[in-house]
Amino acid sequence: MAERTEDPSVVTAAAADAAYEDRTPEEVGSLTDAFKAAPYGGYNYVAEHAPGHDVQGIWHCFHTDSRSGYATHAVAVSWMINRELGIPLMLVPHRAKDIDVDRFPADREALYSEWHSYKRAVGKPELLIVSLPPELQMADLAPRTIYYSAYEASHVSPWTAGVCNDDLMTAVWCVSEFVAQSLRAGGVHAEKLDVVRPMLCGGAWPMPDLPKSVDREDFIFGTMGTWHDRKGFHHLVRGYFGAFKREDKVVLNIRTSAFGGSRTIRDFTEMVVSEIAEIAREFGDFDYPRSKKMPRVRLQTGTDQSDAEVIGWLGSLDGYVSPSFGEGLGIPAVWAKGMGTPMIATDCAAIGAMVREIDDARGSAQSLDLLVPTAQVEVPMAMWKISQMFARDATWADYEPAVLGAAMRTLADRPRQRDERGARATRHLFGEATIAPLRAAIARRTDGALL
Repeated sequence: MAERTEDPSVVTAAAADAAYEDRTPEEVGSLTDAFKAAPYGGYNYVAEHAPGHDVQGIWHCFHTDSRSGYATHAVAVSWMINRELGIPLMLVPHRAKDIDVDRFPADREALYSEWHSYKRAVGKPELLIVSLPPELQMADLAPRTIYYSAYEASHVSPWTAGVCNDDLMTAVWCVSEFVAQSLRAGGVHAEKLDVVRPMLCGGAWPMPDLPKSVDREDFIFGTMGTWHDRKGFHHLVRGYFGAFKREDKVVLNIRTSAFGGSRTIRDFTEMVVSEIAEIAREFGDFDYPRSKKMPRVRLQTGTDQSDAEVIGWLGSLDGYVSPSFGEGLGIPAVWAKGMGTPMIATDCAAIGAMVREIDDARGSAQSLDLLVPTAQVEVPMAMWKISQMFARDATWADYEPAVLGAAMRTLADRPRQRDERGARATRHLFGEATIAPLRAAIARRTDGALL
């Protein structure tokens, strides 16, 4: 046996030589034959390439488990890129959040699964699109990074401008010209910005035929959005309660969901009813909703309905009301106009601009929409906690609830009509007219590599 040092794992050179010399000629010959027969270094092994490793295309990151505005405009542009432009596209998770296939909205599951499938993988991304606010930074995963963003106030914060102007961000795509104006006003370099309007009328959402006006006793107003201060729902309820009484043949249908958080639908509904009851007390009704003093409100909470069902509901209304203090896009408003529903909206931000654009496209025909005049006020401090995009001195709109209520009364007193010309204009502006700007933006940001 070879001698060992105090550490049994160490064999001295002398001991190793002695161990070799102790072998018989037959043993040494067998070792020599073994080394000659096959190398002892092992075999080099290379795994087969994963499917799609050589496919050039686009990676897209957005939250696939919600129906938020960001998720919806992300679906629209994904469809446009993949189906209209024919560019391979693949969903990728955010670095802080996995893609949970069990939480895909049921009516979007087929699309998401198609773009998430390893069988259609993109292995060579020329472009990473992140449809999230710029504060959720995610760069260095592709040669070029683009944020597809919305925003609702006058200008963004200096921090946001710094992120957007950084060399790691190739460009910022804006869902509307209003968003581009807000980013420029906050200091984002103009050459960084592209306006890429999503295809909301067509593509993933083929628009049905316009419904006929229904001759019914009640005039149905509708509104839709998450329940928080910016949406103006408290102003809407005040305006509605001030303009109508219980005996008026009107109903306000509010479709809403919680803004963030993890509260149950039941708890959320109780909270909303409590806040509406607080407003009713301002009008002398201390027993709302049990009393029959105030005009009727129908509340629908949650996001269980499919996109097609929501579009159908928007088309069933006699009037859509957008009481918001500021919108970067306003997807329910676009769908409502695409279905020919007359609209009452604040004259500010993206929705006010959309109504004016539709009026221009309508030509000489009289508009069926009503815009509520607004004034600019500072964004509440609470919004700074929600998003780093808000500048400390940013502003958005405010208005008198009674003026909104008067507009609702004006619309309710008119004969019911479908806005057919407005619907055609909306379907064009948010349909085929969206393709050329997207194609140009991709060509500009990838030097034509994908087209």
